[in-house]
Amino acid sequence: EVPIYSAVKINGKKLYEYAREGKKVVLPKRKVDIKKIELIDDVIYDENKTIFKFKCLVSKGTYIRSLIKDIAFKLNTVGCMKSLVRTKQGSFKLEDVSTLEDITNGKYKLYSIGEVLKDLYTVEVDNYLKNKIMNGCLLQNRYSEEKILFKDQDGNLLAIYKPYEKDKTKIKPYKMF
Repeated sequence: EVPIYSAVKINGKKLYEYAREGKKVVLPKRKVDIKKIELIDDVIYDENKTIFKFKCLVSKGTYIRSLIKDIAFKLNTVGCMKSLVRTKQGSFKLEDVSTLEDITNGKYKLYSIGEVLKDLYTVEVDNYLKNKIMNGCLLQNRYSEEKILFKDQDGNLLAIYKPYEKDKTKIKPYKMF
């Protein structure tokens, strides 16, 4: 179940907006894949509270707060998240990041948009489609991907498209370059 304090939209409105207004809404459920979960440490503070530290590898769309809620429910108790450290996002890992000190001293790598988006499904287009994309036109959805990166024949990034909610046979611009 998606947490009420999230940016997931229902009827064009973010869930956290409903929560702030005190409005009830049916929370959407998502199928996610918990690939690995590992207990790293548990610390008992007193008889009524135990803090667990764990590491998990999960699919896109997984809310760790919801995972904690589900684990606590299975243990017939309640639980909440004290802290969260994301150790990997896509192909980028925590050990590869630059510290504020590194940045201050000029010891960092600046990634190009192409490097950041290298894992997206990419389609090279001809000048006809390039023109349609550059004008933000809807296109036929011939892809089974959540997001499609379009580039021209010279390798220039044009736009990221995603399925059009009103007509799944079409895709629409998501981000333009």
